[in-house]
Amino acid sequence: MGEVNCDGRSTREINAEIKQQIKHGATDILVRNPGARHNLGVAVLEPVAIRLEGSVGYYCAGLIDGPSFDIAGSAGWGLAESMMSGRVVVRRNAGNGAAAAIRGGTVVIHQDAAARLGVS
Repeated sequence: MGEVNCDGRSTREINAEIKQQIKHGATDILVRNPGARHNLGVAVLEPVAIRLEGSVGYYCAGLIDGPSFDIAGSAGWGLAESMMSGRVVVRRNAGNGAAAAIRGGTVVIHQDAAARLGVS
């Protein structure tokens, strides 16, 4: 299993590390200390399982095609926006516009979702 620690790193660095691990064959990636950062896990196009230990900010798992995301905390606005396929599970709450403009896949929110859920 691959692992990424977000402490002290920019979103760009975190996403680059996730994609680097996928390129080198990781099929399961644990992301520690996401700290509610925005845009984590954007444009992942491979069938990989990504688990985020904590809450994420806006637009997590956007533009994905194939991966599975499991978010232990809550998610901000635009979760899984424009998803083509895959699965996104949020163990707590999601902000406005979760699953907006998705064309396939599954989004599961265990607690509450704000306005505009699934709007196209």
